[in-house]
Amino acid sequence: MAAAVISPNFIGTYRRDTENFKAPGLKSPVIILYDNDSGADAIRKRIKEEFKKAVKPTDVYSSIVHGLYAVC
Repeated sequence: MAAAVISPNFIGTYRRDTENFKAPGLKSPVIILYDNDSGADAIRKRIKEEFKKAVKPTDVYSSIVHGLYAVC
């Protein structure tokens, strides 16, 4: 399992990039794991703008799109 620091832009491009997949894929989830501090505001804001989904810090996890999940 790999961990990486992501920018909120990744969230917006993930759907566009995965919609073009023609071969089987998306078998493993992509999980955005974030801290519940002020740095998470940009991540939650981007998800709300891009996917019209409110991600709350109290949610166990949030399914965003195509195997993309957010976990606080």
